[in-house]
Amino acid sequence: MGRPMGRIEVDAGSLGAAGAKLTASVAVAREINQHHKRLAAHAAHTGHPAAADGISRFLSAWGYGCGCLVGDAEAIGAAMTEAEGLYRSDESLISTAAGANV
Repeated sequence: MGRPMGRIEVDAGSLGAAGAKLTASVAVAREINQHHKRLAAHAAHTGHPAAADGISRFLSAWGYGCGCLVGDAEAIGAAMTEAEGLYRSDESLISTAAGANV
């Protein structure tokens, strides 16, 4: 026989709000990911080809990394927002089944 599961409480509103804020916070990383080539174009104005190449390679890698962060943060934020809805739905079903109609 297994051990009884402990009680877990979730503030669905806080979970959903955190998910929404996480999703919204990736705007800067998205801009870097989408426009790193425009930033790299300014590196050509350094007047030094090796410096321009180094800056361009750095910005390319940075843009790629920001793209990874954007994708992950958006997925986590969406999962948190979805979980909020599921917790609210479950809470409503349990309340109705218990006759509480909360």
